[in-house]
Amino acid sequence: MKILVINGSPAVEESHTLILTKAFIAGLERYGECDVSYFNVYQQKSLHACVGCYSCWTKTPGKCVFADDMPLAEYMAADMIIWSFPLYFFGVPSQAKCVIDRLLPTCSPLMEERDGGGTSHPARYDLSKQKYVLISTCGFADGVNNYEALIKQFEILYHGECKIITCAQGHLFKTEQVADRCNEYLAHVTQAGYEVAVDSDISTATAVQLAELLFPQEAFLEMANAEWEIEGDTSRGSKGLRLLKQMAAVYNPANYSGDLCIQLVYTDLDETYQLVIDHERCVVQDTDLSDSPQVTITTTYEVWKDISTDKLDGAKAMLEGLYKVDGDFNVMLQMSKLFSTKRESPTVESKKKTDMKVLLLPFIVLWMVLPISSFWGGVAATVISLLSLLLLLKNKFTVYDYCSIVAAIVIGLLGMSGVGEVLLPVSYIVFGVLWGFSCLLPVPLTAYYSINDYSAEYLNNPIFIQTNRILTGVWTAAYFIAAIGMYFMLDTALRPYSGVLIYPLFGLMAYFTNWFKDYYPAAVARGE
Repeated sequence: MKILVINGSPAVEESHTLILTKAFIAGLERYGECDVSYFNVYQQKSLHACVGCYSCWTKTPGKCVFADDMPLAEYMAADMIIWSFPLYFFGVPSQAKCVIDRLLPTCSPLMEERDGGGTSHPARYDLSKQKYVLISTCGFADGVNNYEALIKQFEILYHGECKIITCAQGHLFKTEQVADRCNEYLAHVTQAGYEVAVDSDISTATAVQLAELLFPQEAFLEMANAEWEIEGDTSRGSKGLRLLKQMAAVYNPANYSGDLCIQLVYTDLDETYQLVIDHERCVVQDTDLSDSPQVTITTTYEVWKDISTDKLDGAKAMLEGLYKVDGDFNVMLQMSKLFSTKRESPTVESKKKTDMKVLLLPFIVLWMVLPISSFWGGVAATVISLLSLLLLLKNKFTVYDYCSIVAAIVIGLLGMSGVGEVLLPVSYIVFGVLWGFSCLLPVPLTAYYSINDYSAEYLNNPIFIQTNRILTGVWTAAYFIAAIGMYFMLDTALRPYSGVLIYPLFGLMAYFTNWFKDYYPAAVARGE
């Protein structure tokens, strides 16, 4: 399919509308190969306005008197014409309108009655196989009383055969804070492109999705009005206040889990604000501030702006001490969801989760029975390890689960073959090496199991990874300490009871783990 894109935006390649147009073309390309060329109206050195001389009707039929950059030949050769431009004062940007006017040579001067009423100039050339698409964005909160004139113009121009996609709130497509919602909309635009390629039309279901506003009008007005930097205008508050108003505008009540008061202190602006959240909305307070916010974030305006636009990773910035958090750290963990613009779609998630009991069970059995009998300890460890594979039906296994099962089986077989007392401390060393080796990898062992309490994206969170790396390292040390203890108990009367005697150490470690996983992230947040 040969496609001509007439890009009528003065922003040319930086056009917000062009983002939608390229998404639409991606849908066309899903169906088949496309030969796409772009005519960037505002980059042309020579594009003369139509002067209404009618020479293209009389003296040189079908040919304009101006030999300039007007792509009339490319227009007529294309299988599809895509008009791409923003709404300018309820119509077409001036230079793009010039291109429309210069299409006059494609019409005959003789008039005829138009189907549906009125009269028109019939086509000079047979372009009946061409498809036409208009894609346009605007900065209004919605298209009501804004797009009607433009839509009518293209309906008349192409006798009702033009597929039209208009999208209000268009400048948001380059606003990183709302990228999730914009990407969701762009996916529908891509689907529209595919449907036009297949059926020459946009389905009702997709049309409904395209007609839906990116954000409710009230939220968009708050975001849009807060964005403008107007010299000398202090009526809308400082830039710090406007940034928080934009943040409040994308509050997602669907993730509400209780009333909250989040205080933000801009150290460079000497300003303090509070985000007050309930089940319906988030309000920015700059007066009558609460004395007991659940959490206080202390930072500079630039750091918070970069975090809110995803230019700066919030967890990494916290580790680097670029901002501090006092109060309930769990509130910070909720913020990405509370102010997320991503709509949760119903998905069927795997019910399988990792379970550290799968990792520990073979060795726990080994450590309990091996001190009593090397043979029966080996038998028990081997049987339990093989039975552990049945847990695959219920649990998600990690590579460490498989390593634990294999190691326990090997040690068990050695025990059954007559290898004696040395297997006990060796088993602790083997298990400790498994944990210690994972500390050298990007994701330490405990992270794969503690992730069940969080979302999968936390495997990329540096604070979460650092917390688990420390915990994994401490547990590694505990297993090596246990190995030393086992070694010195081998030739004593305590040997049969060593499996029980060592467990106070592990009980202490379990207590430390539960305390540290909450303490450390909060301590980092406080800048300690």
